[in-house]
Amino acid sequence: MRLQQIQYRRDAFKKALQDEPEPDVNVNGENVITVALRLADGRNGKRRFLSTDRMEFVFDYVDAMFEWDRERLLITSMRGDYKLEYSEHDKKDLTIGEYAGNSSVKMLGLRISLQKEVQDEENETKSKKVKTKYNSHQVMKQK
Repeated sequence: MRLQQIQYRRDAFKKALQDEPEPDVNVNGENVITVALRLADGRNGKRRFLSTDRMEFVFDYVDAMFEWDRERLLITSMRGDYKLEYSEHDKKDLTIGEYAGNSSVKMLGLRISLQKEVQDEENETKSKKVKTKYNSHQVMKQK
């Protein structure tokens, strides 16, 4: 039953997607931004959106086209300085142009990961730091 609901939702997202705007064209005075996606599993994607489209559209697009539940997604800028989760309701209304920091930007690169993977990655990094610290302590002890 749950899988049917998810598939129905994804089909609805695909139908709701507006035609992709042409590159380098202003549509009703709005700039077009090409959003390049790099998913944690190695897949890549690219789609054009209007700068005034909400980031929620990106979550919906990833859910529909890559079949990753939007509720578990973590979108991060390529520099890693700006993270956005679907659960942050106040930020879903953020426009793609606002997220990019400038609505006249032509390209926006985003990393897409699942929240659990991010937590696992952080835990692995912490674990490595602890092991390194422990090993350093052992080396100092032996001297």
